[in-house]
Order: sequence, then C-alpha cells, then structure tokens
Amino acid sequence: MPTRIVLLALAWIVTLAHPLSAANTEEEAPAVASSGWTPFQFAVWHPAQVFDENTDVYGLRTSLFYGRNRDIYGIDFSLFSNGADDIYGLSILAFGNELLFASNLGEWILGQRRLPNIHGFQIGGGAGAGFIIYPYPIGAIAALVTKAGNVDGAQISLLGNHANKVRGIQIAGIGNYAESDSTSLQIAGIGNKAKGQGTAIQLGGIGNATEGDYEGLQLGLFGTDNEGDYAGLSLGLYGHYTCGHMRGYQMGGLGNIAGELDGVQTSAIFNRVRGDGEGLQIGLLNISDRMKGVQIGAINYSRQFTGIQIGGMNIIKEGTVPFMLGINASSSF
Repeated sequence: MPTRIVLLALAWIVTLAHPLSAANTEEEAPAVASSGWTPFQFAVWHPAQVFDENTDVYGLRTSLFYGRNRDIYGIDFSLFSNGADDIYGLSILAFGNELLFASNLGEWILGQRRLPNIHGFQIGGGAGAGFIIYPYPIGAIAALVTKAGNVDGAQISLLGNHANKVRGIQIAGIGNYAESDSTSLQIAGIGNKAKGQGTAIQLGGIGNATEGDYEGLQLGLFGTDNEGDYAGLSLGLYGHYTCGHMRGYQMGGLGNIAGELDGVQTSAIFNRVRGDGEGLQIGLLNISDRMKGVQIGAINYSRQFTGIQIGGMNIIKEGTVPFMLGINASSSF
C-alpha cells in the first residue's frame, strides 16, 4: 500500500510539471498551437525556458532576464523583464523593464514590445544616472523604469511607472505617467503626468501635469500644468496653468492662469483668465478678458466686466467707468 501511494504521488507531480493540452492522444499538437498550463516556469532568456510561450502559468514564473508566456496567475518575478498577455496577481521586476536615455543629441528608448496587462500589483525597482555641465547646457540621463500595458490595481516603482491606461494607483519615487484614459491615484516624489482624459488624483512633490480633459485633485509643491480642460481642485506653492476651461478652484502661491474660468482663483501675486471667466479672483494683481463675478486685489483689470472690483486700482476698459479707486462696478458687458 505505501508503494502504491508513492507511485500515485509521483504520477501526480509529473502531470503537474507538464502543461495540460487539449490535443488528442494520437497526435501531439505543434508547440505554436499548444494550449496548456503549468504551476512553475523558469526562463533565462526567451526561448531558453522550460515551457513554451503558449503556456499559461498558474503559480510561479521566474526568469533571470526575460521569459514569455500567455497568462500568469500568481507570482511573476524577473531581474529585468517578463512578457505576457495578462498577469493576474503580483509582478516583480528587480530593475524595471524599460531603459530611457536622453542627451543634447537626442533620446532613445529600449524596451519590450509585448507589455503585459496587470491585474493586481506590479512592483519594479529602478536605476538612474545623469550629469549636466554648466555654464554650457551639456547633459545626459539614463534610467530604468517600470512599464505595463493596462493596469487594474497598483503600479509601484522606485524610479518611475509608465502605463497605457491606469484604473488604480501609481506610486513612484520620481514620476508616474499614464498615456490614455485613466481613473487613477498618482503619487510621486517629483511629479505625475496623465494623458488622454479621465479622473485623476495627483500628488507630486514638485508638480503634476495632464494632457487632455481631466477632473479630480492636483496637489504639487510647485504647481500644475493642464493642457486641456480641468475640473476640480489645484493646489501648489508656486502656481497653476490650465490651457483650457478651469472649473473649480486654483490656489497658487505665486499665480494662476486659466484659458476660461468657472470658479475661484486665489494667489499671493497674480491671477489671469485669458478668455471668459465667471467667479472670484483674489490676488495682488487680477487680470481677465471678459469676467462675471468679483475681483479683489491691489490692481484689478478686465476688458469687459459684470460685477464688482474691490481694491486699490480698478479698471474696466470698456465699462461705463473705466477707472476707479477703491471700488468699481459694472452691470453688463
């Protein structure tokens, strides 16, 4: 009886150690058409790996440099890079999987083409080095960052994260970058950037930026830069710039600029609305083109204005009373 139990156990282990296949027993399917799975995969550099790339892994995949499989369910580990369609679980890259280099002569990127979609956690290391020589602008920088396709979960890296679409969290010591429509929380010691459109909460030690239309919260030590429309709250010690329509609250230590405004701008130095504005401006210098609302500051200026200006000098260029000290008002354009 003990001998029989041992033989059955060995047979079970051998079965698990080979991918299960849907091919019939008379003729084995070619490797490119195989459809199986394994609980363990080991690779040096694809195709130098135990099981072929069409195998799913339910368990652990580990690689010295680069492995390739279809889907991973469990834990995936590599020093540099691993390829897959989707990874469900935890992906760990000791040094990251994309090398960036930039200098005065140009820039180039070296990275894998087949980036996995992450459903869970992707954790990557990072490494970077650079130099710059003054007074001449001569410099170069190289960095290893962590990159994925779409992320549903969390992407954490020492140096930087880069993903196509993020529905979750990006945390990095230097920066995070989401390329397309995203709903995410981005936290970085230096800065965050979101491209496309969506909802984002960006917390950056230096600053945050968006390209496209976004809504949410931006908190940067220095400021924010939004190339499209933004709806929400932007806070920073330096200032904020929104090229399109700002709906919400801009609070900058030095200044705020918006293409159009529906909301509030407050700063210690200046606020500016380049187009139409409706709301409140509070600062040493407030400037608008067409404004409905209130301006409070040492100098208030608007080409066309409906509302009240309170401050030292109040100018409504095309108003009934173009200039007043203390207070000025206009009831229509």
